[in-house]
Amino acid sequence: ERYRQAMPPAPAGRAAARPRGKIQEYQIQTSADGQFLTERRPGHSQPFRCPRATYDAAAEVVAAAEQALHFDEMVERLNARLGERQPDYRLRVALRFWLSGNAILRSRTKYKPVDRQTFREAARRMWEDLARR
Repeated sequence: ERYRQAMPPAPAGRAAARPRGKIQEYQIQTSADGQFLTERRPGHSQPFRCPRATYDAAAEVVAAAEQALHFDEMVERLNARLGERQPDYRLRVALRFWLSGNAILRSRTKYKPVDRQTFREAARRMWEDLARR
C-alpha cells in the first residue's frame, strides 16, 4: 500500500484505457471464391476476411500444439500446413473470433486452446453457428 501511495500521479491529459467491450462483429460471407469469416471493426471501411481453408488449417495448428504457441510460430506452422504464405491478418481474424467465443486462451502473444481434444469441433461449430445467423 505504501508503495502504491508513493507512486507519482498519472500525467494529466493521458488517454483513458479503451473499454474492453465488443468492438468486432463477425459474419460468414459466401462469394465466388468460397466462404469467408469476415470481421468488421468500427471506423474501418474494409473488413478483414479469413477464407474457410485458412480457418480450418489454423484450427488444426492450434489443436495440434502441445503447448501455447507464439503468434509467429503459429504463422509458420499455418504456412507450412497450407504450402503457401498467408497474410498475418487472416490468422489474427480467426484468433480474435475464437477468443470472442472463449475457445482459446491468450497470454501476451501466445495462444492455446481451452481444450485441445475438442478444439477442432468447437471451431467448426462456431463457424456453423455464425453461418446460420
